[in-house]
Amino acid sequence: MQTINKVSLIGEEIGLELGQKFIQDFQTANQVAYHFTVGRQIIEQILAQPGCEGIRMYQAYNEAGEETLVYMGINAEGEEIIEYSCVNPSGVLESYKGIVADRLQRGKGRNNDDGGDTGGGDTGGGDSLPADGLPDPDGWGWTID
Repeated sequence: MQTINKVSLIGEEIGLELGQKFIQDFQTANQVAYHFTVGRQIIEQILAQPGCEGIRMYQAYNEAGEETLVYMGINAEGEEIIEYSCVNPSGVLESYKGIVADRLQRGKGRNNDDGGDTGGGDTGGGDSLPADGLPDPDGWGWTID
């Protein structure tokens, strides 16, 4: 595995076939079939923070004890953006808290039939893998398995 020193260059497009293989291998090994969906708006808000070069994600449990992801911006040095400063329209330097996010959507199975739950609860579909063992390519987006 190659080590990448520039945060903004971490990650690459792997294609549908390899992506499906990764997902299938994980789901087979762990006997689970669920996904997390993150909306574009929060991703753009995190990336818009001054100095943000990427996003770090942590596996976590929410208040209800359900598996989720907590994600936040990181700078070029790979440090989490906990606080940042910028000049407001009046010319005054202000300090802001960095965005630490959750409230993603968790769904079961291979489709986006999450039932609208945004609290990370179990919703939609069944726990078993589809007959072909592959996720539905039309269900892709900001989906993290």
